[in-house]
Amino acid sequence: MKKYDDEMIQALIDGDPRWGPVAAQTRAQRKRFAVALQCENDTVQEAGMLGYQARILVQCSLPYRRQLVNEWTRHNGQMVLTLWAPKHIGLPYGAYPRLLLTWVTTEAVRTQSRHIDMSDSLNAFMAKLGIASNANGEKRRRFKDQTRRLFNTTITSTATDVTQSITEDMGFRLAAHVKLWWTPWHSAADSSEITLTEEFFHAITDRPVPMDLRVLKVLKSSALALDIYSWLVYRLSYLKKPTTIPWTVLQTQFGNNYAHTKGGRYMFKKDFQEQLGAVLQLYSTAHVIADSQGVTLQPSRLHITRRSSN
Repeated sequence: MKKYDDEMIQALIDGDPRWGPVAAQTRAQRKRFAVALQCENDTVQEAGMLGYQARILVQCSLPYRRQLVNEWTRHNGQMVLTLWAPKHIGLPYGAYPRLLLTWVTTEAVRTQSRHIDMSDSLNAFMAKLGIASNANGEKRRRFKDQTRRLFNTTITSTATDVTQSITEDMGFRLAAHVKLWWTPWHSAADSSEITLTEEFFHAITDRPVPMDLRVLKVLKSSALALDIYSWLVYRLSYLKKPTTIPWTVLQTQFGNNYAHTKGGRYMFKKDFQEQLGAVLQLYSTAHVIADSQGVTLQPSRLHITRRSSN
């Protein structure tokens, strides 16, 4: 039997005073608390909200803001991820490409096929995340723009082992074929579809990172929060002993948009800690401590059990 029914959870979101001090929090905080209760009520499988993200794109992430260049590089230890896009199209950035990549990876894992019919599966995915598929105006324009940017991007990954004796290079386009219909009146025969390249298909289905789409739904307004959540789910899935990541390393991985000056470091640390707090409200079993030195990760219970992610 569920501990919290839908009416109780909605009352919490609406700020019902019966919830005590929690009701006095901001609406965003109450929504996160409500989703945490939903996750306590039902496993991700029971809720039908299991998604996946490609491991390679959890280790190194996309830009947060529009870039004036068409090449982008991120570092994570010995791994270097480079994105390239045609200059007249531009690089993907922000939350939408991250959500699209989760959808692509989830569909590829679910169907075990490079060919994905976008019409129904993308609409269903967007509905799960609370994104209206028939959105008009600016939101629809941005979604269309980021889709075009993402599927015209080439990814290059370089990984060097700790002895510097082996360097592995991998490069690929995301899609071999893309057909997108954005008008609501196109016929069923004109369905949108995408065929992933073999290289990208294998990269995203090789040990993908399980995600709870209920968490993505409430974090979707912040690309940084999405990155922190997927990073924690991945790192804590194999962590064996406490590990401290210095702020300078975190800024290299997450904060290339922040200047590496005293002011830039301060703003990155402030923003990271704020979004980390939001993530930990949803992933409450994660043992994470942020202090002046950096962020310490401690062995924690899996966010999604291996049984649920099969």
